[in-house]
Amino acid sequence: MGQFIWAGQDYIGEPTPYHTKNSYLGHIDTAGFPKDSYYIIKAAWTDEPMVHLFPYWDFSPGQPIDVRVYTNMPKIELFLNGTSLGVKILNGGLTADWCVSYEPGELRAVAYDIGDNAVVESARKSFGDAADAVCEIEEIGELLFVTVTASDRDGNPVENANNRVYVSVENGELLGLDNGDSTDTEQYQGIDNKCLFNGKLLAIVRPFPGKDASVSARLCKKDIPVRKIELTSTGYDIKTKLYPADATYSDLHWRLTDVGGIDSHLGKIEVSPDSLSAKVLPSADGDVYVRCGVKNGREHLAFYTHIVKNITGFGQSFLSPYDFISGGLYSHSNVTLTNGNDRGVATPRDGESFVCFSGLDFGGYGSDEVEIGLFPLSRDPFTFEIWEGAPQNGSFLLDAFYDKGSIWNTYIDVKYKLPRRLRGVTDFSLVFRQKVHIKGFRFTKLAKAFEKLPASGNDGLYGDSYRVAGDAIEDIGNNVSILFNDMDFGDLGTDRISLCWRSRCEKNSMLTLIEDKTGEHRIMLELPGSEDYIDDVYDLGRKFFGNTSIRFLFLPGCNLDLKWVRFM
Repeated sequence: MGQFIWAGQDYIGEPTPYHTKNSYLGHIDTAGFPKDSYYIIKAAWTDEPMVHLFPYWDFSPGQPIDVRVYTNMPKIELFLNGTSLGVKILNGGLTADWCVSYEPGELRAVAYDIGDNAVVESARKSFGDAADAVCEIEEIGELLFVTVTASDRDGNPVENANNRVYVSVENGELLGLDNGDSTDTEQYQGIDNKCLFNGKLLAIVRPFPGKDASVSARLCKKDIPVRKIELTSTGYDIKTKLYPADATYSDLHWRLTDVGGIDSHLGKIEVSPDSLSAKVLPSADGDVYVRCGVKNGREHLAFYTHIVKNITGFGQSFLSPYDFISGGLYSHSNVTLTNGNDRGVATPRDGESFVCFSGLDFGGYGSDEVEIGLFPLSRDPFTFEIWEGAPQNGSFLLDAFYDKGSIWNTYIDVKYKLPRRLRGVTDFSLVFRQKVHIKGFRFTKLAKAFEKLPASGNDGLYGDSYRVAGDAIEDIGNNVSILFNDMDFGDLGTDRISLCWRSRCEKNSMLTLIEDKTGEHRIMLELPGSEDYIDDVYDLGRKFFGNTSIRFLFLPGCNLDLKWVRFM
């Protein structure tokens, strides 16, 4: 019977997030300009045939653009430079979507009625840099509402123009300026200039009594912001072209992300000293999004542009749990999850839900300590479950207790100690029974090189005779080799080793082979017999630094049980 919308129009205050100045969830901005979402409301609540096509049409050549059409007609067809990109039958819906590779020209949507008659259309055209500011005046009561629009040299509206504009009034008073930008913190009143937002600016004028006021606008010639960054690529090398060419600013900011804007683990990006070009450094196969933005002299980014690169030939990628893993990188769940703050993920309010992260590579030693960023809506303490793998076929680890309360829109980091280390490539899941925003998590990388390492926790074991028994390797005989990789002694270094063993032989010869960046080093150790487990410390004869691999080779005549080793 009707529809209630909160809010129909943006209003000052109650910002979410807090770094903006106003609520911007309305369908009309504070300047009174309709947003794109305004037109889906119009499509739902008017019988007059209508169609609205967006976004504007000015991007990098070949850039994939999500194109959307709102209409109340049953069928819509999209054309790019006269070539049909397909027909969508809406079946009572109001929205049709395409993904279109950008090329300059005209994008046009034609809506048809049930008799296949074209009844209404909407078009977007490519445009150039802003060359003029055009004023359109609407008189309402005693005030003039003046819409200032940027146009290029051919008279086309420049729909992404963000130039600073000076407004002059004769025979009247300029009451205020607004562009509808919720991140623009300049005053509304007492000024005669402001930046365009989406190519528009509103000026409100009161004519002097008995006078006909005139209003004019001009573009600022000194403070010229970037309105478009055009990206082109050759292989993994990315170059930029800024529009307009004489823009005042060139403070470009680069990121390598996935489709959701989360930092990609498939590679890194190397930016040139002048920030005008960059190079993708791949590490694994998949699609990455090279994003380039500019601040235009402000504290926040004005916009991003992007180009998609497909990486091949580098193999499968795994996530490192020792780097921060955003909640938005979850692989699957038993329910539909929603986006959380700061690229996190949010669970539903009711019922049980799990969030699973696949393909975490913990390495051979692993970790049993995790820090998780949580923002629960409730202030009451609660428990949630931590699993290795997905709950339906994984292994339960811990009932985690949370009692840190709730601070609105703020993540609180909490650490948990798991009952055992997660090792190798595995999955990690969190199970909740209430609404919680999950920012992400990071595991503590344990100092394996200086830990007491159980003999059975090795990275490689082979030989003629041995038996694994719990933490120990027993009945070690002729030519048995035990390998430990990724032993990083850092700048501190090590020059001693502690071992725990027992043996029925009076003497056991063990050759310790330590390979570092300087080569392979051999240290012969003699382990005496003992009925019970004993431990002792041996001098290695020199210090070893940095990352090494260590192999213990037991020579003929050995008969020994090895329980653990530890470098000092």
